[in-house]
This record gives sequence, structure tokens and C-alpha cells, in this order.
Amino acid sequence: QFIDLCILLGCDYCESINGMGPKKALPLIRKYHSIEGILKHLDTKKFTVPTAWDFKGARELFKNPSVCLEGVPESLVASTPDEEGLVQFLAVEKHVIKEDRIRKGVERLRFYPQATKQKRIDSIFKSSKRQRKAEQAEEDAVARAPVVTPRTPTRCYSRSH
Repeated sequence: QFIDLCILLGCDYCESINGMGPKKALPLIRKYHSIEGILKHLDTKKFTVPTAWDFKGARELFKNPSVCLEGVPESLVASTPDEEGLVQFLAVEKHVIKEDRIRKGVERLRFYPQATKQKRIDSIFKSSKRQRKAEQAEEDAVARAPVVTPRTPTRCYSRSH
């Protein structure tokens, strides 16, 4: 059912049904359990099914993906990063990260094999100054928010004449 849901929502292996989104696809999968069941009951006025829609081929690719293992070593071994190659690619060719940040990140990666806990990538390459300011502003806004305390109910008495 999950694979059929993925196909209904759109995948790289085949076209999707026009007008079908998560709000419609999930209840239909829950009710009819498969794409075949959905197609039997689908309102063709609301939804356009592509001609020669190969959802069965897409399902087969999800279940049995073609994987080429030729030339892939049996076990992948972590090695020291190619610092100069990273600098050349990220700083010189792509201009996405400054050279000093790359070198600091590589220095941290050198100690990674001795680490017992996996690190997050953002702990190696720190967030930008703009992002840190935005996070700090959000924290400050939460801290400044007024504290709402529930009022105690008051008793009202009416005067009788």
C-alpha cells in the first residue's frame, strides 16, 4: 500500500494522476488497498489518469530496483578526506564554502574515526551568522511572550428587591 501511495503521489518512474494529492490519495488507498482497486472506483470527471499509465512497472521498480554492483568494493572503508580536492571543488570551482571553513571541517573529520557517537553535519560545518541570528531572534521572541495565567472565576450575586 505504501508503494502504491508513493506512485499515486508522483514518482520518477511514471506519470501521476492529475488532481491526485495526499488528501485524496491516502483515503483512497485506505479504502481500496491498491491502485487497481482505486482505478475501478475512480471518478474520471475529477481525476485524469494518464493513457498507458505503467504503474505496475513503477511498482516493480520500487520492489526490485536495478542495482549495478560492478566495480563497487565489497566493503566501504572510511579514509582521510582529500582536503585539497574538497577545497578545489567547493571553494574554487563551486564557490559555495570559504576555504578556511572547509579546512576547519576537514580537521574535525580527521578525529571522526575515534569518536564514539555519530556527529551531525551541522556540527562540522556550523550554521551561518544569518541563521544563528534568526534562531536567536526566535528564542528572544518566545522569552518576551507574555505569560498568560488563567483567571479565577468570580462569583456574581444579584440583589433581590
